[in-house]
Amino acid sequence: MHRELPQPQPQPQNHHPSASFDSRCEMSHKMTWRNPNYYSAKKGIVKANERNKSNGNRGLQTKVSSVETVESEINSVEKVQPKQCKYWITGNCVLGDKCKDLHSSQCGSGFTVLTKLQGHDKAISGVALPSGCDKLFSAGEDKCIRTWDCNSGQCVGSFHIDDDIGCLINEGPWVFVGLRNSVKAWNFQTQAEFSLNGFVGQVHCLIADNDLLFAGIEDGIILVWKWCSETNTLKPTAMLKGHNGAICSFIIGAKKLYSGSKDHTIRAWDLETLQCVQILSGHTGDVTSLLCWDCYLLSASLDNTIKIWATTESGIIEVVSELKECGFLTLRGIHDVEDKPILLCSCSDNTVRLYDLPSFEERGRIFTRGEAKVVETGVDRLFFIGDATGDMTVCRLQ
Repeated sequence: MHRELPQPQPQPQNHHPSASFDSRCEMSHKMTWRNPNYYSAKKGIVKANERNKSNGNRGLQTKVSSVETVESEINSVEKVQPKQCKYWITGNCVLGDKCKDLHSSQCGSGFTVLTKLQGHDKAISGVALPSGCDKLFSAGEDKCIRTWDCNSGQCVGSFHIDDDIGCLINEGPWVFVGLRNSVKAWNFQTQAEFSLNGFVGQVHCLIADNDLLFAGIEDGIILVWKWCSETNTLKPTAMLKGHNGAICSFIIGAKKLYSGSKDHTIRAWDLETLQCVQILSGHTGDVTSLLCWDCYLLSASLDNTIKIWATTESGIIEVVSELKECGFLTLRGIHDVEDKPILLCSCSDNTVRLYDLPSFEERGRIFTRGEAKVVETGVDRLFFIGDATGDMTVCRLQ
């Protein structure tokens, strides 16, 4: 393991040659929980009495806890395991009110299930909400991209793609679709579009930052493109090698790209040099999702854990605590109406769980008909859940 500490970095200025690709004043909603202000090596762990650290220009105000505080809070949480009645789902439960299991699609408080958007025949593989657009886009393993009116909730369009859709993201007004052997891009303000080709393999995940686009491929390679203002498109820049399994997840923080893989490791790549500067080992299953929050990196895995990573006073980035439940699929961050940070976490038992941070106290669960590999957040505390049956559930935090 490399022992370089993440250094505190000022919020990067917008040096993008073309604001049409990525305007820093129109950040993607997925960037809400990225924290560029990691603590320094000299200070070690940020102590609990250092309050209200600001997350750059994103306005995120949180309370930073020490490693000991986080670990004790997580370990003190009582595990509540509500179960949905499988007979109620099919309308065949004869016990009625006497049934010990839940006759509901949710449990807990502080959130509302608004509606379900149905139309996909197979699992949802991505959700995107481009800036300046009143439409929601969803992609499925049925090789279809659907367009939903955000006001009416009605499907207003769809089109078929011949290739398998591995992921769908947006950055500003741009929508990117990860396919087999290509990435397609559309700008829903200018109607510009282009394709990125010249490689072989399924694209499992995508992430954009400033003028760079990263694609995680099934063979463990990360492809990098850079925006070219002369052609208004992306040009191949680098090929990052090191993982021995498919790339499953990305997150960006502290001027680094973190990649999670089926090889059970997390790699940190310097965004300026595009070199691997850290390797984090500890999971025994696929690293399915990553999230930066405060001073911590959270990683979800099929090994039934969420691991919390931090830099120790000795200068080593290591696991400081973990949550053990079931296979974890996707992590997303959101704030409630009181601006409290909430972790959205989809699990392999067909639930999406809501945890308060930093305590990891469970706030509630939403039950889905299949595994929800897609969870995305939107404006006004909205979040969207896409499951293996093709259902997309729209919810709002209170």
